[in-house]
Amino acid sequence: MTELAAERKAGPADAEHFPDLAGPEQFPDVDEELDRRRRALECVGPLTRSEALAAMGRRISSSCCGWRPEAKPTPEGIVDAIHHGGGRDLHGIWVAFWWNESSDAELLQCWRGGLYSWRALVRAVHDSGNARRNPRRNRFVNTCRSASAFSNAVHESNGSKGTEDPSEHP
Repeated sequence: MTELAAERKAGPADAEHFPDLAGPEQFPDVDEELDRRRRALECVGPLTRSEALAAMGRRISSSCCGWRPEAKPTPEGIVDAIHHGGGRDLHGIWVAFWWNESSDAELLQCWRGGLYSWRALVRAVHDSGNARRNPRRNRFVNTCRSASAFSNAVHESNGSKGTEDPSEHP
């Protein structure tokens, strides 16, 4: 059983062990987000928007093969849904798909490629009603609010184990 399946099965008695997703206002604003992205890219190298869209497309291809064609997301559709708040319609389903099916590394790759900010992603997850459905993901994304933990996550998503803080780079 996967860690996520075990957490989902644990139920309400263990709910205090699983963090809620922090509110969008607790994530960096646009200016801080751009500065953090710039510093992260100095540490691990750039990722273009097209490379990030391709990574998202690979996840869609591997996880949505049984979806009806009219409901199957596209990378551009997911990005649009994130920036327009998710909601509880098809766009919300796409946000929930990306939140629950992508790996931590894929979330970071698409952030590095400039497809969304953490604040926009978290707001869309909250708006789509999925903020309490994936405790492991909540823990990971909540950790990304800390500069040093965020730096470690960026390095790990890039295949390195660096522990330097990207804020130390000019």
